[in-house]
Amino acid sequence: MGKPTIATIAILLVFFLSRETVAQPQPGDVFREYMWYNVHGDADQTLRVGGKYDYGGGNITFSHDVDLEHAIKAEVVVEKILCHDSTRELAIEINDSGWIEIPEAEGIPLPQHAYQHHIYPSVAVPLDILKSGRENVFKMKVSTTHRWDWPQNLINGVHFRIYYDGNKKAHPTGRMVSPASKDKLGDTVTVSAQGQSPSGEISKIEYIGLYTDVNFEGDGIYYQWHYHYYHGRIKNHIGTGLKTPFEVEWNTSWVPDQEQPIQIAARIHDETGMIYMTEPVGDLKLGRDTISVELCKPYNIPTRWVTRYDVQPESFDVTGNPEQIIAARLVWSSWSPGYMNGISINNTKVFDREGPTYKYYDHRVGIKLLNVFLKGKNVLSTGVTPRINGNMVHGMEVNWPGIMVLLRYDKRIETSIESGETPVIPSSIDDLGVFPNPFNGSTAIRYTLSAATHVRSEIISLSGQSVRTLVDSFQEPGKKLFRWDGTNEAGGQAASGVYFAAVSAGNGQRVVIKMMYIR
Repeated sequence: MGKPTIATIAILLVFFLSRETVAQPQPGDVFREYMWYNVHGDADQTLRVGGKYDYGGGNITFSHDVDLEHAIKAEVVVEKILCHDSTRELAIEINDSGWIEIPEAEGIPLPQHAYQHHIYPSVAVPLDILKSGRENVFKMKVSTTHRWDWPQNLINGVHFRIYYDGNKKAHPTGRMVSPASKDKLGDTVTVSAQGQSPSGEISKIEYIGLYTDVNFEGDGIYYQWHYHYYHGRIKNHIGTGLKTPFEVEWNTSWVPDQEQPIQIAARIHDETGMIYMTEPVGDLKLGRDTISVELCKPYNIPTRWVTRYDVQPESFDVTGNPEQIIAARLVWSSWSPGYMNGISINNTKVFDREGPTYKYYDHRVGIKLLNVFLKGKNVLSTGVTPRINGNMVHGMEVNWPGIMVLLRYDKRIETSIESGETPVIPSSIDDLGVFPNPFNGSTAIRYTLSAATHVRSEIISLSGQSVRTLVDSFQEPGKKLFRWDGTNEAGGQAASGVYFAAVSAGNGQRVVIKMMYIR
C-alpha cells in the first residue's frame, strides 16, 4: 500500500474529529429521532450480531420516512449489550456505503470487551450516504475473533438522529417554566415547560437533568444529562408530560448530594416528530438540611461478571457515619437477572433475586438490613447461580459500572462520628442499647439515667412519625428497661422496616438508636 495523500489524511482527520464531537443533543438543537428495534427478535426482541445465532448479516430495511430537508448532520445511536465477553469491533454499514465502527465507552477500562456492559454509543454518519424517504437499509457485524469462538452482541435498538438548521426548518419552540433558576429543590419537584409549534400540536415534553446520579447509561460517567433508551423509548429521565400543562413530579429523595448545581431542560416534541431541546434552567440546588444521600461508587469491578461462573466481589466506600443511615438502595442494570442467586454486603446476604430471564432489567432495590454497612471500605458480592439438573445455566450479567449503593442519612441522629460505633451520651442518659437487633416479636431497649429527670421514650418511624410512646414520666436515676413488641399506639402491628428508639430527657437531651423490625 502506498503512502497516504494529504487529501486522504484530511478526510480521515475530518472523520475522526466528527466521531469525537458526537454527543447527546444539546440545548437549542432541532432534530428527529427515527427508532428501530427487532420486534420479532428473540432474547427480548434483540438483534443477535455474531456467532451461531447471528441474524444473517444481511441488509435490514429501515421503514421510517426519513426527512433530510435542511439537515445539517446525522448520527446513529445503538443500544448495545456486550452479551458474550471478548466480543469486539461492532460496526454498522448504511446503504452499502462502507463499515462504520461503533465506539466503545471510554469510561470502561481496557479492554472494554472484558467487562459486561449495556451502553448507548453514537457515531457520526455522513449525510450524503442517507436517502430521503423509506429507502434506507443497514447491516451490522462484529469481529470473528473471540476467546471461546462465540462472539455476540445483542442490539436492543438502532436510532437514526437527524439534526436540522433551526433557521430554515419549521420546528417546535418553548421554554422551561418550573422550577425557576436558583430554586432549592425539595423531595418532590414540579417540573413543567411551555411549548408551541407551527406544524401542529405539542405531543409530549420529556424532561432531562444534568446532575450527578446513578449511571444507568453504562459508561461510568455519573455527571451528565441522565437518560437512556430501551427499544427506542426514553428511560430513567426526570419524566414525560403527555398532555397540557405537561407537568411531571420529580422525586429527588434519592438524588445524591451534589457538588455542582443541577440543570433541567425539556425536549419538546410536536406531532410531526420534530424535537426541540430548550435552554436549561440552572443553578438549582437540593434543599435538604437534615437528610443527606451518598452515592457509593463501586470499584474493583470484576471482568466477565456473570453469576454462573463464581462469587463475584466489588468494593465501595462509605464516607458518612453508618449510625445515621436510615435507608439504602442497590442500583444496577443487568441481563437475565432471573438467574441471580443473592447479593451480600460484608458477608451478610441482603437481597435474594428479582427480574426476568434473558431480558435487560434495571434495578432499584431497597435494603432492610442497614447494620451491614461499615465506615470506609465495604465489599459487595453476588452469589453463584446453581446448576439445574446438573447443567450450567445462563446466570445474571452485571453491567458496568457494577452495583451502585445509595445511602440516605438523617443528620439529626446523635452519634459518635469519630468512632462510628457508640451513641453520643448526654449527661442524664447513658448506655442506650437495643437487643436483639434486628428482632422479630419484641426487643429490649435499655438505658441508664445518671440523674433524676422526666423521660420520654418513643418509637419513631423512618419518615419521622411517632409510632408508639412507651415512657412519658419522671424517673429516678439507675438502669431502665422497656420492651417494644412491634405494635403502634392503636395496638396494630407495625410494618417491617427501620425504626428508631428515641429517649429524651427533661433538660432537652436526646439519644436515638436505630433498629430493624422483621415481622
